Amino acid sequence: MNYLLVNHIPARRSGKADRIGLPRPWLDDLAAQTSALRQIGMRLVVATPVSDTLEDDVAFVAPSDVGFEHIEVPGYSSAREFLMTRHNLAGEFARLIDVADVVQFDHGGHPITPASLADPIAVARHKPRVWVFGDPEPFPRNDLVDQARNLARQVAKRIVGKHLHLRTESFLRQAARSAELLIAHHAGLQQTFSAEWGAHAHLIDRLDVNDSDLIPGHDLTPRHARVLDNARPIRFLCLPPLSAASGADHVLQAFHRIIKLRANARLILCGESVDLDPLLQAATALNLRPAIEIFKPEQRDLAIQHADVIIDAALLGHAERPLARAIAAGLAPIAYRELASTEPALGPGAVLILRGDINPLADAMLQAALDRSALASRLLNGIAFVKQRTIDASHHRRARLIANLIRQVSSHSSHHNPAQAR
Repeated sequence: MNYLLVNHIPARRSGKADRIGLPRPWLDDLAAQTSALRQIGMRLVVATPVSDTLEDDVAFVAPSDVGFEHIEVPGYSSAREFLMTRHNLAGEFARLIDVADVVQFDHGGHPITPASLADPIAVARHKPRVWVFGDPEPFPRNDLVDQARNLARQVAKRIVGKHLHLRTESFLRQAARSAELLIAHHAGLQQTFSAEWGAHAHLIDRLDVNDSDLIPGHDLTPRHARVLDNARPIRFLCLPPLSAASGADHVLQAFHRIIKLRANARLILCGESVDLDPLLQAATALNLRPAIEIFKPEQRDLAIQHADVIIDAALLGHAERPLARAIAAGLAPIAYRELASTEPALGPGAVLILRGDINPLADAMLQAALDRSALASRLLNGIAFVKQRTIDASHHRRARLIANLIRQVSSHSSHHNPAQAR
């Protein structure tokens, strides 16, 4: 059976006909999806544009080596290009959907999602549709068009843009309502699609972590024992970028407070010398230099192996992936967050501090250094939390839903076609 994935993310051309370039995070996701679908007897076919533009963090692979098939479809980067290629794109989608058993869509694509062409074709062909939403803000924003110098042109573009965005939101809501299967990967989406949410909709929590990021069992036991060893200093890790906005100075101040209270602790800084110099000068002035260990950026994995607690004291925002990967590796995080927001949960292994408040940050660090049993429990609970929400785990959950959908469709078809049932 063929599972068709229609996506806007372009592959990159390579010097070899059988190889394409894909952003590494998406390649990891496709590999996990391929494996999960294979276990329910489905073959993944990925339909995307192909671009000559090279970007960072792109891996070149032969799709057949990963286990999926890649089909090139016409691409576009503007509304004008979309209109010019629309006929050919629709024809290609029709050809692919005809031989697909299940079709997956998402909201991505600028300025118009390709699903706006492909989804109606799938409906007309009576193909089961799976809609997947991962972005907490799935609807396009009506950004002001300041590039146009002529005021009348600016106003015209804004009117057209607003109309396009409203049509896109209406289309996405209708698709979410009518899809045979709706999957959301962000808790806030359940509220966003509250009017469309029904028995066909499922919330699957997931973090940007793969099964391969999880600490192996043979490494977990000694790490757990190490955390419980009161004779060994607890090591706090602060990763780059170590700019003023990173809040690294807050970590240093909090660390100074717990050292004054005789906590058995060390602070690991990982970064370039030019970034570390201001912090090290401040640490020297506070007589902290002997308690600080330095790792270079290329030694990041080694720094994680040596650390017990990772600290994210960013003052201007954050990325969940580094913390989620650290939890998977066996570290317990302490992180600044806007606690009133709907940010992705990091689970029971994390201690969240109201952003910018140094006193609770110091208290959390002191608690980690003094209560080793509680810290060890946070470590284990955090790993268990992440393990259930890896990209691989989410695809296995999705595959089970898809398998159930196929059974329902087959049963319905047999019920309405007695000859087929016989």
